[in-house]
Amino acid sequence: MKKNVISAGIFLISTFSFAQVGINTSTPNPDAALDIVSANKGLLPPRLALVSTVSPAPLSVHVAGMVAYNTATVNDVIPALYYDDGTRWVLAKNSGITTNVLGSTGNTITSTVNGVAASTTAVNTVSNTSSGNVLSTTVNGVTGATVPIINTNALSLSGSSLTSTVNGIASNTVNLGPAITAATTNLLSSSGNTMTSTVNGIARTAPIINSVTNTISGNTLTTTVNGISSSSVTLPQGVNIYNSDGTLTGDRMVSTNNKMLWFQNGTTNTNNHIAFDINVAVPGSTRLITRGSSSSLIRALIGSSRMLDMELLTDGTSRLLSTGSTELFVGTNTSSGPLVFGVGTNRAVLATNGNFGIGTMSPSQKLHVIGNILASGTITPDYVFEKHFDGLSKLKPSYTMMDLDQVEEYTRLNKHLPGVPSASEIEAQGGIVLNRAAEINLEKIEELYLYVFELKKEIKTLKEKNMQLEKFINKN
Repeated sequence: MKKNVISAGIFLISTFSFAQVGINTSTPNPDAALDIVSANKGLLPPRLALVSTVSPAPLSVHVAGMVAYNTATVNDVIPALYYDDGTRWVLAKNSGITTNVLGSTGNTITSTVNGVAASTTAVNTVSNTSSGNVLSTTVNGVTGATVPIINTNALSLSGSSLTSTVNGIASNTVNLGPAITAATTNLLSSSGNTMTSTVNGIARTAPIINSVTNTISGNTLTTTVNGISSSSVTLPQGVNIYNSDGTLTGDRMVSTNNKMLWFQNGTTNTNNHIAFDINVAVPGSTRLITRGSSSSLIRALIGSSRMLDMELLTDGTSRLLSTGSTELFVGTNTSSGPLVFGVGTNRAVLATNGNFGIGTMSPSQKLHVIGNILASGTITPDYVFEKHFDGLSKLKPSYTMMDLDQVEEYTRLNKHLPGVPSASEIEAQGGIVLNRAAEINLEKIEELYLYVFELKKEIKTLKEKNMQLEKFINKN
C-alpha cells in the first residue's frame, strides 16, 4: 500500500509540472503558462507607490520581470504601468503620458497631456531692483541677468549751455551763466611737494617738483628740477664704498642699466660672500630678495654644469631644482626638530627617530599612514577561477593548481605553500613586496574556496549514497 501511494504522487507531480492553466477556456494557448479569456473583464496588476525609477522601493530589491501599476507622482515616476528590468523600473510602452503639447497665449501657458489641457500663468511676479548702476529683474522669484542702468553719459557745453546725453537721450539744456563769475581771489599754499591754488573758494592741487635728475661728471654734480638745471656742485674726493664705510640717510636705488654687477675676490672668483644683515633692533630677518616680471630666481653655481635654483614663476609655481648634482639633501643637521611637509597645513612629517608619517604628525612606525593607500603594478588572481571553470586562463596561461595531495607533499618537503616565497627568499630580496604578497594571499584564498567546492561535492555524493543505503536497509 505504501508503495502505491508514492507512485501515485510521483505521477500527479509530473503531470502538473507540464500543464497550462486556462481561465474561462478549456484549451489554453500551448505556449502560455496562464491563459485568461474574458470579453468584459480586465487583468488588474498589483498597485504600488514607487519612489523613483532607480529605487526598488517598496520592493526590497529589483526583480527582473516584475510588473506593477505605479500610483505615485514623485521624482521621475508618474501613475502608469511599469516593469522591472532587473536594475530599474521602466515605463511600459503606450502607458502613462504619451503626448504632452505645450502652447502659450499672452501670459498663459497651456499643457495638453494625453488630450487633457491645463493652463497656468507664465509670469506671476516681476520686480526690478538696482544697486549703483546695476539693474536686476526677478521673474517668478528667479533673478535673471543684470544689466547696467546707464550705458553712456556724455556732457556737451556750448557757450554757457550744458547738455547731458544719457543712453542716447539728451536732457534739456542748463544755462550755466549765473554760476560763472569772474575770478576774484586766488590763494597759493604748499605742503611738502604739493601746491594748492584756491580760486573763488575752489581749491586745486598739483605737485611742485615733477622731475628730478642728478648728473655726475667726475666729481661735479648737476641737479635738474622740472627741466631747469642748477649750478654745478663739486663733490669732496676720497669718500666712497671702496675705502670707507658709510651710513644711508634714506632709501636709495642703484640701477645696473642692464649690466652685470659682480662681487668677486680678485680674479679667482672663489670664497665670495655677500652678507645681508638686519640689526636686531629692527623688525624682520636677514633677507635676499630678487624680483622679476615673469620669474624670480636665486641660483648657486659651481663651474657651469652644477647648479641649484630656487625659482618662483609668474603663475605662483615654486620650484627647487638641482642640476648636475650627485645629491639633493633636504633636512636638518641636528635631531632636535622634525622635517615637516605641508600643503595649506601639515600633511606629512619625518620625525627625529626616523619614523615617517602621512596624515599624522606623531608616527609610531617607520611608515605610519592614516588614510587609504592605493598601490598598482600587479594583477588580481582572477586567473584561479578562470583556469578552474573555463579550462584555461587568458590572464595567466602558465598558472596550474595542485590537488590537495600534491600540496601536502610540497609543504612537507619545502615547509611553505607552493607559489609563496620562502623565508630565505624574502630575506634575500630585502623584505616583502606588499603588492605581490597581497596577490599571493588572495590566490591561496581562492584556491581554498575551490578545494571547499570540491569537498562539498564529495560530501553531497556521500550523503546521497548514505541515503540510498538507509533506504535499502529499511526496505529489507
